[in-house]
Amino acid sequence: MKAFLASIRREFALIFRNGITIFMVTAPAILALVFILVFGAVNHSTLQLAIDSSVSAAEEEKLLLVADVQRYDKTADMEARVRETDAVVGVAVENGRTRIVAEGNEDKAFIAGVQAI
Repeated sequence: MKAFLASIRREFALIFRNGITIFMVTAPAILALVFILVFGAVNHSTLQLAIDSSVSAAEEEKLLLVADVQRYDKTADMEARVRETDAVVGVAVENGRTRIVAEGNEDKAFIAGVQAI
């Protein structure tokens, strides 16, 4: 048993002789902290909606509870915003029915989720 404990002590002495092992263990954690501080947390994302003037103020207030909303006076301006490179979905009201305006390359599950909201 004494030889076993001596062997363990010797192995730990070899492992911690230089600081490279400690660095290899702590470097990923330090790098993760730096990325979180610089880029922010990844899990903070919200739905972004663009609405036109056909959406009432009461409906806009409801949408503000679940998404970031940008209002546009013209439907063409709203549709131009939807076509930009980031993921923004448009909402318009036509004949009392809500219409979702999407870029067209979104997954069906994403569109279904927006329609549910």
